[in-house]
Amino acid sequence: GGGGPPGYVPPGADDRPAQQLLDIVFAEPSSFGREDDEALATAVARARNVVLAATLTEVAQAGYIKRDLNPPIPDVREYAAGFGPVNFAQDDDAAVRWATRSALHQGRELPTFDQVIVDTVVRAGQQTAPLLPPRFLINYRGGPGTFAAVPYSRVLAGEIPPEAFEGKIILVGATTPVLHDQFPAPFASQGTMTGVEIHANVL
Repeated sequence: GGGGPPGYVPPGADDRPAQQLLDIVFAEPSSFGREDDEALATAVARARNVVLAATLTEVAQAGYIKRDLNPPIPDVREYAAGFGPVNFAQDDDAAVRWATRSALHQGRELPTFDQVIVDTVVRAGQQTAPLLPPRFLINYRGGPGTFAAVPYSRVLAGEIPPEAFEGKIILVGATTPVLHDQFPAPFASQGTMTGVEIHANVL
């Protein structure tokens, strides 16, 4: 697109990642104020290739079940390449073995976070493997740490040159156990794997 939020500057050199995926839900305005949200919106618009996370929540009370979609706030999602639910289906033992290409919400199918990523990659002209069925077993490549990881603090400190990410698909997500984005998964010898790593395996 040609527009952007306040402070938007078009990107320059093409040493950008092929895709930037934020497995972080920005469902509420920043506690630091609107300028903080505008700064994030500006960064998303400038990148042009950011897919954002949403969540589907369910609250069961006596007599009814309330299901909600929690998307990114409008200021941020307006300039994103797309967004989709990051929820995982868990087996009876709580392990994540399956992935889906869509999620049902209020009678309609929403593309999941991973499916939105694939759609965005295809629109950008990149080749992908043939699409799998609507529900499929995750082809885990190994346990935690199989995919290369870079601490976000090192990126912010300028220790990682931008060209290190050129042409790559970048997933940004929480890895600390205190944020509870960890799930039982095959090959996770310590019992759990972070959600962001599970998405990497799905992709």
